[in-house]
Amino acid sequence: VIIETVLPDEIDDGYSVCLRSSQQDIEVYVDGMLRQRYTTKDSRPFGRNSMSCYVFAGLSESDSGKTLRIISVSDSMYSGQLNEVYIGNPSAIFNFLIQKYGVITLIDMIILLLSIIAIVTSVLLRVVFHKNVALNYLGWGVFWAALWMIAESKLRQFLLPNNSVFGSIAFFAVMIIP
Repeated sequence: VIIETVLPDEIDDGYSVCLRSSQQDIEVYVDGMLRQRYTTKDSRPFGRNSMSCYVFAGLSESDSGKTLRIISVSDSMYSGQLNEVYIGNPSAIFNFLIQKYGVITLIDMIILLLSIIAIVTSVLLRVVFHKNVALNYLGWGVFWAALWMIAESKLRQFLLPNNSVFGSIAFFAVMIIP
């Protein structure tokens, strides 16, 4: 799918266009010149589609009013889907994403930490009192659920460098939870 539009007239140096791919390979062109390409063909261990990711393409003041072309390639059910597109300073866009999704990601991390505390506590109780406690099972179930939530977070690409592996963790965690 190819989508074209005209960039705003007020673009400053250092601005970026940011869009979220949904299991698609993305190419961003400005006035016919490739600015950014996102694909995980070489790094994904499983699957045939790239994991969802925010793609940042740098802009300059000379790009004002030029044609922006976004090419997405996918054979998933998300083929051709274009999510929100942001134009601005990359740090301002990142701050906006943190404000939008940071709280839920922080809660997911707190749940992960609490599950680890529950697992450690149950191991200590087993060692000290020689008795299995149900807290162990609860801790492991919550651990895998929290890991799944973090792996499905909109901010996962900012947490770990390999988006493909982290995306695969989500599928494995869902299988392990039961």
